[in-house]
Amino acid sequence: MKRKNMAGMSKRVFLLFAASLMCGCSAGKSVDNPGKEEEKVWKSTELSTEVGADVEKSVDNTENNSEQLDISEESTGIKEDKDELDAVTKYALSQAEEYYFYYASQAALHGINAGLLFSRKEFLNAWNAGCEQTLEDLFEETGWFDRGEFYSLKFMPRPCMFDYNNDDVYTWMARCIRGFILAKEKYSGDDLWDHEASLVPQYHCHTIYAGSKKVPWYIEPHRTETDFLIILAAKGNPEP
Repeated sequence: MKRKNMAGMSKRVFLLFAASLMCGCSAGKSVDNPGKEEEKVWKSTELSTEVGADVEKSVDNTENNSEQLDISEESTGIKEDKDELDAVTKYALSQAEEYYFYYASQAALHGINAGLLFSRKEFLNAWNAGCEQTLEDLFEETGWFDRGEFYSLKFMPRPCMFDYNNDDVYTWMARCIRGFILAKEKYSGDDLWDHEASLVPQYHCHTIYAGSKKVPWYIEPHRTETDFLIILAAKGNPEP
């Protein structure tokens, strides 16, 4: 299923991927083997129920305004010239445009005033304000983690990565996006780094929905699925 316009997404589908959520993996040496259905890596029934309820509230809030969920450049009236932005900022902006709806709907549940329309200007302001942040500022630990049959990239987030109460949605989203970009700068030269187009949605699955409820976060470079909703519906572990 390809996401073209969130306004057209049914409540049923949205609740499906939210309730089945959790991109987090089991701690320690437990190996998540997608080839064995009997593996019981996922032990977060209460969490799934809680998040499913959260998302249902979010859907209820947004369905009444579904006609307003056009986040195209034309709808915002913002005309920043992308050619004037550096490559890293362009990369960050592309992620922000892609995932804003999910960040905004989740942030609203935590009391953050999140508008329905994405604003490039507000995101770029937040992005530039955090330009001095380092990987160590955002994560207590990052690194490759041996799962036995494959390696995952492990993130142990600091509280600032899910500090909803003190942030607007753009500050939070910019911080999370910067976390991935800084990790990419550090680890993308490693032989284990692969399928970046899948790592990005895996990562945002964690930052948006797992948060502090399921840490550490793990993203897995052997997986190839790139559709965010499919990844979320598969609990972050779509078939490689």
